[in-house]
Parts: sequence; structure tokens; C-alpha cells
Amino acid sequence: MHSYKITLNLKVLKKSKAGSKSQKNFCFTYEINIGEFSKVVCREGFASFHGIDMKRVRHLGLLNTEAKSPFDNRGKHLNRANAKSNEVIQNIDDHINILPFKISRYGRKGERMRYLPAYLNIVKMCISFLEKYYPADFSLIYKERSLQI
Repeated sequence: MHSYKITLNLKVLKKSKAGSKSQKNFCFTYEINIGEFSKVVCREGFASFHGIDMKRVRHLGLLNTEAKSPFDNRGKHLNRANAKSNEVIQNIDDHINILPFKISRYGRKGERMRYLPAYLNIVKMCISFLEKYYPADFSLIYKERSLQI
């Protein structure tokens, strides 16, 4: 089994001459450890040995300089345009909790399920929600609906 190690060696380098490229203030050494054997290799060799892309090695080096651990953002979509705010979600929960309900007589392991009455449907619940929490929007929607009918 092999392990890897990226070490950061801070080196103070001589100031560059005027007109030359910007001076780097750090460099990395890449070590490959197999058992007790350790070998310093170049960045390309390190990437090739582990079968990873150069971008990944550069990213790990950047995380190493900032003392951060890699953070996986897969599956986290924070850019949803149609996402409801926490206030709206809380209003919906509050509205559902105040609706009349029936408790089931039978349930598994003593759990009681709450059922809404049969006369309630999505349209009626939506209308009552808009009337209570957003009366201006309700009047606008109701006027448009009555004009279309």
C-alpha cells in the first residue's frame, strides 16, 4: 500500500528584476512513500503515479497553503431561482398545522397518523393560505381568475 505526501517548503527567493514575471514566494516538494522508502519526485511524476490530473495536484497544493481541507460541493445546488424562502416554508407549515384533522384509530406501534378531512383539496388549501398570509396576492389572483371565468 502506498501513501502520498505533499509538503510545503517556504523559501525566500531573491527579488526579481524589473520587467520580469512576478516572483513566487513558495514552492512544493512532492514525496511518494512506499513502506519506509520515500522519494521526492516532480509534480508530473506525482500526478502520474497517483493517476490524477495536474489540476487536482494544483488544487490540493492551494488547499495546503490555505490550511483548508477539500470540500465537496457535489449535490449542493444553492443557485435555485424558484426556491422558497424559509419564511414562506414556515408559513406553509403553520397553515397546515392549523387545518382541522382526524387522528387514525389504528397505527403501527401506537403511532397516530393525522389525516385531513375529505372536503379539503389543494385548491381550497391554497386559497385559504393566500387569504391568510398574502391577502394582496390573493386579491390579485382572484380578480384575474374571476375575469377569465
